[in-house]
Amino acid sequence: MLHNKWKNLPKNTPTGPLQILFSQLTKDKAPDFATLQQAQSALQAELDLLDEAVDALSDAFIAESVYQVVQGNPLRTASTLDAVASGEAPPPELEVVLTPRTGVALTHRLVALFGGSPAVGQEWVSPAVSQRSNAEPYLNAWVAKLLGNPARVRCVIERINPATAEMLESKELRLDELHLSPLDLIYSAGSNRDAQPSELQQRILYSAIRRPDGFAPDAVLRINPGRAPGWATSDLSYGEYTELLRAARQLITGARGIDASELDFPEQNRASGVDIAELEKRADNAAQALHQAQSDLQGLLDTGPAVNLEALREVLLRSAQFGVAGAVPFSVAGSSPADRDVLLLQGGSIAKELAQRLDRLTTLEANFNASSGTVDDKRDQQLARLRSIFGNPFVVLPQFSVANATDLERALADSAKVQDNDALTVITWFQRASRVREGVARFDASVRYAEALETGEQLNLRIAQLPYRESDRWVGLPLKPGQGISPSRFSLVVQSAPTIDVKQPMTGLLIDEWVEAVPNARETSGMVFQYDQPDAAPPQCILLAVAPDLDQPWNLWSLQQVLLETLDLARIRAVDPDVLEEGTTAVGLSGAVQLSIGHYLPALYFAVNSAGDTVSTDFLKLK
Repeated sequence: MLHNKWKNLPKNTPTGPLQILFSQLTKDKAPDFATLQQAQSALQAELDLLDEAVDALSDAFIAESVYQVVQGNPLRTASTLDAVASGEAPPPELEVVLTPRTGVALTHRLVALFGGSPAVGQEWVSPAVSQRSNAEPYLNAWVAKLLGNPARVRCVIERINPATAEMLESKELRLDELHLSPLDLIYSAGSNRDAQPSELQQRILYSAIRRPDGFAPDAVLRINPGRAPGWATSDLSYGEYTELLRAARQLITGARGIDASELDFPEQNRASGVDIAELEKRADNAAQALHQAQSDLQGLLDTGPAVNLEALREVLLRSAQFGVAGAVPFSVAGSSPADRDVLLLQGGSIAKELAQRLDRLTTLEANFNASSGTVDDKRDQQLARLRSIFGNPFVVLPQFSVANATDLERALADSAKVQDNDALTVITWFQRASRVREGVARFDASVRYAEALETGEQLNLRIAQLPYRESDRWVGLPLKPGQGISPSRFSLVVQSAPTIDVKQPMTGLLIDEWVEAVPNARETSGMVFQYDQPDAAPPQCILLAVAPDLDQPWNLWSLQQVLLETLDLARIRAVDPDVLEEGTTAVGLSGAVQLSIGHYLPALYFAVNSAGDTVSTDFLKLK
């Protein structure tokens, strides 16, 4: 509704949406004409800016649509237009305006190196022989430092009422009572199927029943992941330790072993330096252990109903160390016919799996010619043998010797120096990289747990920038003003003991690696818009044709004659510019006067090129 004062405005006062809007905002005051004009001008200017912005966006999205269609991606075109039309989500970045960036490629490689003699703490020593730790001793020793003392882990097992899930009684078991190696814990912690208990959980419940003061074989049990009141701060619950195991398992299974070639800059193409004899010895021992386990199991199964159930349970548990799923005995104790039938059925399934692994192992050995194979072929052969024995997830670290030991040693010694004498710079880089790199994030999570629980492992990163150069600066640092990036562009980040001797045989684990491009400070760019000119253009001259015979109507022949006569007249009038500039001489009362007619003639001017190598008008060829 308009303000009442508007009724008394002069007739020439403009009214419209702007005036009505302004009057509604002012409420009590009727604006004068000058104020309305000023408001209208300001609003019109803003509307013009908005119109220009909408027009610019329209041009940009049309260009993006055309670009995506030309690239063969019509779905991207539709999604871009839909995002703009609906406004429910921000439109994607426009690729049509992107400029390819040039820069310098850097290689970052994060590895863990192990040297010397592998050894685990006394807390991991047990009477049980671990086939996994024998096949991979260096990784087993490092995992022991990541996991800490298993005796700290207190597993509370509860017997429950299956109908009400009420806890009836509970007993406690220390994790070291399972007599598992660090690698056994790593590989047994993961479940094979959804909602299925892991091998570690099955072993805990199995040991809880078989203890002298254990539960009855038919008891319904569960593991309480929580802590109990009164525990010391150094004690860990099953749930807490499971999280530590999960992080370590993801780290190990997401990495792979390295060789000597990966401790030098990629362009060097070094030899692998793997000790084939040492790796083959490990594979032979593992194959012999697998043969023995399969032979013992099959021998017990062949006895039929007279089978020794305790011996069968022991062989089944031994088979679990080869990564065979479902090898923990289903019948924990007892010698009833039902127990015998269950174990015989389970044993037959496990024996079949072991036989299949032996068949794959035999096929590998039969198809490999050691005499013609290279060092890399022999290394891959032994790695394939070990994975056939323990399963594909099994990680193997070959032992190797590096050819660039001197440069690597000097580069590691200069770790703090290349970081501008700040050894903590690499920690900042590591924390930032862990937010965007999965491999670094897995390592970060595992080491954080180890440091928090004081298991024995801690972050100890050093930089080795290769090729080695004295007074070098790490490529992971921000560039200084006026200084370019170092020519040594291979950044090797090493997690190892400070006393590792790189001149001696080592093993290593590749945690993560990536190549990143440092963009150049300046870039030459451009944008090209191509469009078709209009097919029609305004005429540059007009020829008015008059019929030669007014009594005869126009026809095609007469019009053609007019055009040909026009061309003949144009050719007759054509003269050279030099002739026009000479002009003529006229004699008057004041004497001879030089006259120039170049200002008036010719009426038409055409360029002529007698060589015929450019555009030219030749009237001699006109008919």
